[in-house]
Amino acid sequence: MTSRTSHPLASGYPPVWASAWGQDRYGPWCAVRFQDVEQRLRWLPPGRFLMGCPPGERGRDDYEGPQHQVQLTQGFWMFETPCTQALRQAVMGSNPSRFTGAQRPVENVSWDDCQHFLATFNQRLPELPLVLPTEAQWEYACRG
Repeated sequence: MTSRTSHPLASGYPPVWASAWGQDRYGPWCAVRFQDVEQRLRWLPPGRFLMGCPPGERGRDDYEGPQHQVQLTQGFWMFETPCTQALRQAVMGSNPSRFTGAQRPVENVSWDDCQHFLATFNQRLPELPLVLPTEAQWEYACRG
């Protein structure tokens, strides 16, 4: 999940929603606390990258090409991990996952379920407007 809010170090202060913050070898991070659950987010700066798989890559599907340059003009915050079952439980009061565990990722949900989670989260914590990442944001984050 992503949010387009400002970089925490740009002004010298963390975002208003941050319960903790810092910088490590991976770059700036902030944490948001919802009830007793903390979720860390990573800052991804604007940048350019080559999106898609090269033609000869093993396991490549046709829809994964052709490779092309993508420019992300705005930085964004992204959850460091998939949404945990603990966070889902805190926000929604329920956990539909089959393979349960507080720190495990939520599964057994549809796109509509995810949208409902985001709307509920955003209603309760409007300072951090979350959305699902675009395909370009997701691949940019994965390519590091």
